[in-house]
Amino acid sequence: MSFYFQAPDLAEFPRRSYRRFLEETIGNLFAEISPVASEYSARFELTFLGPDGKVHWRFEDYAPDSGYPTSPEQARKSNMTHSKRMMMEVWLRDTLTGELRKSTAYVTDVPVITDRGTFVINGSERVVLGQLVRAPGIYFSQAGQTSYKALMLAEMGAPIAFELELDASGGKTSRAKCRIKLPKRSWVAATTVLAALGVDAQDLQKRIGSLLERNRIDFKPLTQTEALAVVGRSWKPDGGGGSSGGATALKELTDRRRYSLGKLGRKRVNAKLGIEEQSHQLSGDDILAAVEYLLGLPLDMGRTDQIDSLENRHLRGVGETLTKAVRPALGQMTRSIRTRLEMNEDEEIGSPNELLDIRPFSNALNKYFVGNPLVQYLDQQNPLSELSHRRRITSFGPGGIDPNAAPVEMRDIHPSQIGRVCLVESPEGKNCGMVSYMATYCRIDDDGFMTVPYRKVFNGVVSDEVQFLTPADDKRYTLAPPDTKVVDGKISGSMVAARRGESFIEVSPEDVDMIGIAPQGFISVGSGLIPFLEHDDANRALMGGGMMRQTLPLIRPERPRVGTGMERIVARSSGHSVIARRAGTVTKVTGNEITVAQGSGETRTYTLTRFDRTNQNTILDQRPSVQVGQKVETGQIIADGPAIDAGELALGRNLLIAFMPWNGYNFEDAIVVREGLVKDQKLTHIEIEKHSCGVHQTLRGPEILTPELPNVTAKDLEHLDDRGIAKIGCYVNPGDILVSKLSPKEAKALSAEEELLQAIFGKVAEEMGDTSLRVPHGSGGRVIDVRIFTPETTPELKAGIICEIEVLIARMCPVEVGDKLAGRHGNKGIVSIIVPDCDMPYMPDGTPVDLCLNALGVPSRMNVGQVFDTQLGYYASILNRYYRIHQFDESIAPDASFRLVTDALKEVRQIPGYEWMGEDGKVKLTDGRTGEPFDRPILVGRQYMLKLNQLVLHKINARSGLGGPYAAVTQQPVGGKANHGGQRMGEMEVWAIQAYGAANILHEMMTIKADDIQGRHQSYADMVQGNPITPGGRTAAFDGLCCEIRGLGMEVTLGKVVDSFEPIEDRSCVQPNGHPTKTLEEKYQVSAVHQMEETDGQKVLEIPAGDFVPASRPPALPLITSLTSGKHGGKPRIEMSQEPLFDDIEESAPESATDSATDSIMDAFITQALNEVEEVSPLDAKPVPKSLEQPKEAQRSNGAAANYLSEVLVRELGAHSTLNAFPSLSELSTLAQQLVTINRESQDSKNGETQNETEKLTELAGYFKKSTKANSDLESAGDNSPANNQEDSS
Repeated sequence: MSFYFQAPDLAEFPRRSYRRFLEETIGNLFAEISPVASEYSARFELTFLGPDGKVHWRFEDYAPDSGYPTSPEQARKSNMTHSKRMMMEVWLRDTLTGELRKSTAYVTDVPVITDRGTFVINGSERVVLGQLVRAPGIYFSQAGQTSYKALMLAEMGAPIAFELELDASGGKTSRAKCRIKLPKRSWVAATTVLAALGVDAQDLQKRIGSLLERNRIDFKPLTQTEALAVVGRSWKPDGGGGSSGGATALKELTDRRRYSLGKLGRKRVNAKLGIEEQSHQLSGDDILAAVEYLLGLPLDMGRTDQIDSLENRHLRGVGETLTKAVRPALGQMTRSIRTRLEMNEDEEIGSPNELLDIRPFSNALNKYFVGNPLVQYLDQQNPLSELSHRRRITSFGPGGIDPNAAPVEMRDIHPSQIGRVCLVESPEGKNCGMVSYMATYCRIDDDGFMTVPYRKVFNGVVSDEVQFLTPADDKRYTLAPPDTKVVDGKISGSMVAARRGESFIEVSPEDVDMIGIAPQGFISVGSGLIPFLEHDDANRALMGGGMMRQTLPLIRPERPRVGTGMERIVARSSGHSVIARRAGTVTKVTGNEITVAQGSGETRTYTLTRFDRTNQNTILDQRPSVQVGQKVETGQIIADGPAIDAGELALGRNLLIAFMPWNGYNFEDAIVVREGLVKDQKLTHIEIEKHSCGVHQTLRGPEILTPELPNVTAKDLEHLDDRGIAKIGCYVNPGDILVSKLSPKEAKALSAEEELLQAIFGKVAEEMGDTSLRVPHGSGGRVIDVRIFTPETTPELKAGIICEIEVLIARMCPVEVGDKLAGRHGNKGIVSIIVPDCDMPYMPDGTPVDLCLNALGVPSRMNVGQVFDTQLGYYASILNRYYRIHQFDESIAPDASFRLVTDALKEVRQIPGYEWMGEDGKVKLTDGRTGEPFDRPILVGRQYMLKLNQLVLHKINARSGLGGPYAAVTQQPVGGKANHGGQRMGEMEVWAIQAYGAANILHEMMTIKADDIQGRHQSYADMVQGNPITPGGRTAAFDGLCCEIRGLGMEVTLGKVVDSFEPIEDRSCVQPNGHPTKTLEEKYQVSAVHQMEETDGQKVLEIPAGDFVPASRPPALPLITSLTSGKHGGKPRIEMSQEPLFDDIEESAPESATDSATDSIMDAFITQALNEVEEVSPLDAKPVPKSLEQPKEAQRSNGAAANYLSEVLVRELGAHSTLNAFPSLSELSTLAQQLVTINRESQDSKNGETQNETEKLTELAGYFKKSTKANSDLESAGDNSPANNQEDSS
């Protein structure tokens, strides 16, 4: 008996849910708020209900010439929303005259759902996740031995809590109580609430009197007025509530605008409590039945509910979640209409449109599709990721579970999830168990419950009748799993495993009521694509399904030789393949369209999508799969989409692999790749990036596009067109200009001189700044499209935008070292090396293997399914077959997988030319480097390998260590490629550098590139001055560690082994003769260094623990704080600061003998410099009188004198060690100019000018003293100071 089951439409649920919202729910929502009238005047009344008592609305398409998109493809290309106009009839009734006025009002734009169950919002395709929440109804639970609770949930309105507390003490006075907590109220006795709702005392005694007595609960009859007063006081405990407050409280349960159980809630409450009510609001009978059921639980007169069962949880689709989002907006809309009615009660209202305010409803609808957490960008990595995303369900979101408060019990697998939720795939981490995927054959019913198909069984005989069971039906039938062994349509065996509700039992075949259809239907679509799934560990199967969703679509996809049959279902359900709508004959095939002549004589043209971009920057491309003259049937695939081959899902390639080591390059799951794969583009994909910029109208004027930019060479602009936009087809690299744009600079405050010049000569042309769009770093490729949007073509452009320009760049990305490859069984690895074909191991027929995988990665990961996949794939390629195997095939025959592979192997060995194939499937390989065979046979086969979206192209980041930004607090490089951040030096990175022996890199990383701020500033100064970079000192982390150890009372010293205690004299050529050699204390920047000699004669310099942190001193000279490399051809930027680096430094210190010595040296230096200038320089010429001014000659004389004096200063600075740290040559020139000026003034004023000259010399000497004093401190601090290094520059 043959049986065929058509898998359900995998994207049907969101379409059905949204259609129900558009066709039914909208009318119900507007009917709930109708009519709207003023509370103060009842003359006018606005309603959405027509004379027939129904709401009338319709949806209109936009005109083709309106500028709004009329198809999803147009919406994607124009960055707009694909929507329709919602029009609704509104009625205004004048109660005085009885006149009824009608108008048709525009309400809002409603997005249109695509055939794939997605929406195009602002040019991006989005999907609405299904939300798994508690269904409306009443739930009973036992909180303890003597505590029972109930919770009533409604579709609209706050929940109502019931509580029963028993008294287990057995005393004379019972403390047992049964109470109810109404919305926004405190606990009130259940009998009081029932009396307030109008339930008669006799009915109470008749229905629950005996139950109250058996549970020892006191019952005091109250009148309705007294009960309402008690309920009112529960709202206001101060006694101010009263009976009116109680009546107001009960309106929360009986008003249809405030509370509604909904259709599903009323059905479930009736089924649970055994009542037959029709109203969606609560009544006294509902509360009485709930209290009666709760009182019967301790007496075994009912059962508690399992809240984690799918019987009590249903799935909210896009229609249900959208209803909850827009319902509060209708309340705002009602209040707005009521306010307008009150303002116009004495005036004549011409049309209902004058009262209608549609903004709250429109804003709520737009906010839902843009900001709701359940509305997500569609994962368009490949067709499988799209389909899986559309079938993803979550417990989070508005009205769902808080991610931080989700209990472990809710994350666990429940028996009711079998066949409905995939038991393999679920995210790892905090979302585990809360986000999952629907099983393949799962279908959602009209109430939102997940159903699963089963075949009926009669007396052990399996029939072809299929029935979809809800979770509640699991308790009514005995269900056998789909892998139960069936022979000739009858269940074999004396006892079979079965399930009834939450119980797993063994029964005879005659007791089985139903049997599952197929194992693939019990898992998700991703797991259903893994062949030999039963031989893989569940964790690896989870990884396999997850990695298939990360796979990049290749430019040459190839369908798998070994599959499961789900490949064709996924390809068809993805919606990316072009399907023939009518049978006919293909008459024309091009790269952009296919024409089919139908049987009726008409021709239909199918337009193909070529090289479009997805949300994940992958390619969306359709390729014809038919030829001219070919006959096609209705529903046949005539064009393949991305990652689809011959109508089947094709995520990767069938590659020849060998499980063997190769020179250590495939250690730890690394992969050795043959170079031919790169040359043949077998693992190449196309990446399309979108770069956009807007041309704005600013307050300073409009931004302009121009093909010419200031300070930019013509070579960098030759790829731009006349508008300044990159030409289609040109190749661009990082930093190249895509859109050449100039923007007016911001206005700046003018100085007095500039204002004067502007007043005299008029306003000069405004300066324009270069704000061009450039290719970011890490990007590049060929420009394939340029899209320009203007307010005329795109009505939804924001105000102030002249036009918006988008440039699409495509590039081919071949596989390279560092990329990640994976199989379908959770086996993954990084490409470690690309080897020439001649060096790869080759088979006896000369075929080199494509990949070398590590054999140790199979047994430890327990994914043996890849071994079956590898062998069968190779045999299928030899036999030219495509296997579609049955998952969990042990139900068909014992050892079915093993027999399938061994039978194929035997068949291959009988083919001429393959006698070298071993009986165990292994092959004798030969080393391509040496030509010698390997010492043992190796398993070789074809495994279906995938290229994941984990590219080294996206991850690699290079930055100058000293040229990037640092975190302000930790002084560590900032993270992130987009921030131009650096690499984090973690523990394992330090180990790797140590293993390579790169001591200098490690020292640099841990010092000047980390928190050694002083050393970093010194490195900046060395770079600018052209000196060798001074090695960094100790890090603050090390000093802090030493301080913590000292705080524990332990002495720590820092020692250094030396050859001799005698200081080594500095004999470098830059130091003058007689330069004093630094002491050990000065060299190591500490107060004391102890000399110790071990017993074996080893000499050690020891620094006390208290001196680990060197004394800080304020820099007297400007220090370089950052050095940033130039961007886009600009000059490097150097930032300097004169602020001290540490705030806790004493600014004033007593002068020492060293200071006085420095002062004397400074005075002698100034005197000698002036004398030399007077003797040798051209300054001895007579000065020109002021009456005969000669500005040019005097200026030339001053310049020559200053140049000569600069040389004198340089020579003197080299001779005096205390001045060898002078700040810069620019200040040197300034000093020389001041000295020349002083000399000339001294010659001009022979009498009475001595005092002024003395004051200037004193001021200049004070400047020198201050600078020299600070630099002498730098010199005494050690050899790492700038003092010793600037001698080279001087």
